[in-house]
Amino acid sequence: MGGARLLTHMLNPKVMVFFASFFSQFVSVYSAHKSSAFLVLGVGFAGLGVRMTFATTRG
Repeated sequence: MGGARLLTHMLNPKVMVFFASFFSQFVSVYSAHKSSAFLVLGVGFAGLGVRMTFATTRG
């Protein structure tokens, strides 16, 4: 059940537009490695989300 929800959210175009517009504020226009910066921001955001999920469900 959880995997299907994750896949649905990842393929949702509104979510992709949100992250593209949100993360682009933190990536320099002059950066030579824009895709790497987006990847690092995305992985960091996902890591924080997983950490908060486990922190709140531990009880």
